[in-house]
Amino acid sequence: MSAKYHKPRRRPRSYQAYVLIGMPSSGKSSLGRRIAKTLDCPFIDTDDVLAAREGCSVGELSQQCDFAEFVRREEAAVMSLKPCRAVIATGGSVVYGARAMRHLKRFATIIYLDVPLPQLRRRVGDLASRGVILPAGYSFADLYRERSKLYKRYNDITYRTNRLSPRLSAACLAALLRFIEAQCPRGPVPGSDQH
Repeated sequence: MSAKYHKPRRRPRSYQAYVLIGMPSSGKSSLGRRIAKTLDCPFIDTDDVLAAREGCSVGELSQQCDFAEFVRREEAAVMSLKPCRAVIATGGSVVYGARAMRHLKRFATIIYLDVPLPQLRRRVGDLASRGVILPAGYSFADLYRERSKLYKRYNDITYRTNRLSPRLSAACLAALLRFIEAQCPRGPVPGSDQH
């Protein structure tokens, strides 16, 4: 486990949320549920929000849409989220939607769950059933390299989980978030939405 924290340019509001980004099978949903329970706040999975809006599973939607259309619909689902105190797990492709990422950064700390490619390959299983769309000619390794750059662009914290169990990874990350909260002033701050 390792973590890198980049101090946000703005102070958190009282509804501070934590958004987990990362590749499919990086642990966003499983860790997110555990962290939300530890922090005593709701857990939101944007794949569930997207599925509810579209009336089908994310896997089914990925079969019906091309890559650009899927990203557009995912971005709309993320944009529908209101600022709240929550732990939010996102779909792996959320970082292709710049508007969605700007929206999330207005009220959340973005945490990149960084898992090495060999471990992801062992975990991921069937990409289509997980709703992962590979652009034409891409391998999973190509997707990893492309997305890693975007995850690093948007994150406030990079958290590598590959050496710990899910339970211990979640406990350590929740402890880190509690520590950060204790160090940061709370409440609305005039002009805090300006970057």
